[in-house]
This record gives sequence, C-alpha cells and structure tokens, in this order.
Amino acid sequence: MAAGHVLRGDRLRRLFMLSMGEQLGNPRTSAIARELGVSAGTVRRWIRDGIPKKRESDVAVLVRPSTELLAQERKELEDAQRVAKSLDALDAGAGVPMWAARSWLVPHRLVLFRHDAYGVIVPRVSVAESSAKARKHQLQGLARSANYARVVRAEWVFPSKYHAQVARLQLLEELLPYRVQLREGILDRGATQAWLSEARTPRLPWMRFYRVPRAGRGTIGELARSSSSLTAAEKRVLRNHDRRAARARQLELDPAVVMVGR
Repeated sequence: MAAGHVLRGDRLRRLFMLSMGEQLGNPRTSAIARELGVSAGTVRRWIRDGIPKKRESDVAVLVRPSTELLAQERKELEDAQRVAKSLDALDAGAGVPMWAARSWLVPHRLVLFRHDAYGVIVPRVSVAESSAKARKHQLQGLARSANYARVVRAEWVFPSKYHAQVARLQLLEELLPYRVQLREGILDRGATQAWLSEARTPRLPWMRFYRVPRAGRGTIGELARSSSSLTAAEKRVLRNHDRRAARARQLELDPAVVMVGR
C-alpha cells in the first residue's frame, strides 16, 4: 500500500490534526508550513489536491512514527519471534528461564480499542487473568475520556506475552501507511502505535487461530471489570495452540509454524 494512498484529502487533514494539533477544528497550517519550509497556502493545497511525491517522505516524518522507532519495533518483533519459537519448542513440563516468574509466560490478550473522539485505533496487550485494577492499568492509556474507547472487532488470546507481542508488532507493521504519531495529551502511553480507524484490519495468518469471539463489546472500564478468568473459548484456543506445538515437535518442524497453525 503506497504512502500517497493515505497522504491526501481528509485523511491527511486528520493526520495533521492528530500529530501537529488543531485550531478551530482545522490543522495548524502555519505551524505545519514552518516545519516543512513551505507556505500555509501550500499546505492547504496539499490537503486538497495531494502531496507531491517528492515531498511525501518529508510529510511522513511529521505525522508518522520515526524511522528509528520502526527499526526498534522490527528488532523487538524478531526478538519476540525468537523467544516464542523457543517456548513452543519446549516439551510440556520442561524447565523455563527465570524470567518466567514475571508473568510473561501466562496467557495474554491482544485487544484493539477505537477512540471515536480522535478516529484512531490503539492495540493493547494485557495479562488474561489478573485483577480488575491490574487489567485497567494495562489496558488504559488514553489521557482523556478513556471510557469512550470501545473494543472493536475481536480479541485474541495467546499462551504468552511473547506470542501476543509478535501479533501486535506484525499488525503495526502491516498498518504502517495508516499509522500516526499522536501529539502529546491524547494518550498516556502508546502514542506511536495508533492508526486511523478506517483502515481495514489486515488478514494475518495467526488471526483465525487465536481469535476469541465476544458476545458484547464495551469500554475499557467495562472490560477491566469483567471476569478475570479465562473463558471456555479462550481455553479452547490455548489448548489448540498446545496441540499444534506438540505436533510440530513430534514432526520436528520449525516451531515458527505454530503461530500460523500448520
């Protein structure tokens, strides 16, 4: 998906407002113009007609996460994949490293939240079984009006934090053209992980194996107050993961196939 597909029209207008601020419901064109070394009129024309291809990278620097951050995410993805593969290669009951005591190897959920006030979606990874207070702390991060952030589409459950991180980082990588660097004051944390809510969730191989359908969708607060126990559907997802991992060990397959369910 080309960057220019998003950097035009109302989407560009919203990206500017989310990253650079707004004034009377419009982007701060003067501030944007100063950053880009052009006139405010040029910025307005770009919003209306689209950005010249040679300037797309300059605009992306303003509205998207930095290249340094993207490189860091790529490294984190590779590290999480390596650990997840190692865990899936262990026989049941085998010893695990000492950092298992940090609750990183217990089931984790990946949940997507939509904040209607800003038109963005933010991913959150949290421990599946924890107290309501702990879950709210893990899930929250919206600086204001947190209870207006609603669960969208589906949740996914994974056997460890590392499997959940692989899923989250792959999702962020796929959605790069729609991602936005949110300005200060919108999120308490995770401001680099948001994307425009109209972006279609990509179909990644792991999604159908770890998805947990929900009867209802609620706010962060409602989700935090819900049952702290794994649901029957979540337990079934995790049992299926264990079966795939055992099958991969039996056939001496690369543990990486477990996340795609082969």
